[in-house]
Amino acid sequence: MLDSLKYCQKTKGLEIYAWCIMTSHVHLIIGTSGNKMEDILRDFKSFTSRSLDSYTRKFRRKQERMAAVDDGTSREKEYNNNDYQFWQQDNHPLELWDNYMMDQKLEYLHMNPISRQAGSLPL
Repeated sequence: MLDSLKYCQKTKGLEIYAWCIMTSHVHLIIGTSGNKMEDILRDFKSFTSRSLDSYTRKFRRKQERMAAVDDGTSREKEYNNNDYQFWQQDNHPLELWDNYMMDQKLEYLHMNPISRQAGSLPL
């Protein structure tokens, strides 16, 4: 995920002001000085989902080969590209139009891992 963000910074004009990667979602405070934001997000999501899919397939095949060695069977399978969906179809972008709103969202982003750990999220 970080490699994809770095790539978008270098080649697409993505500006990253803050980020937080959680186990089930990502928070980004970003801007752009290049391509349109929706194009950058589309490419970012596409790259990361393809990378995860490739990693997952390799990991599964390795597990299946190890299991086959253990019990003497062959379990090689082909996985359909549509078996898994990494990203939701939509985003939840908010335009941060003043410093108050920027500070509010930055505080939420910083507190999200702590709040998740404690079992509640700030409003």
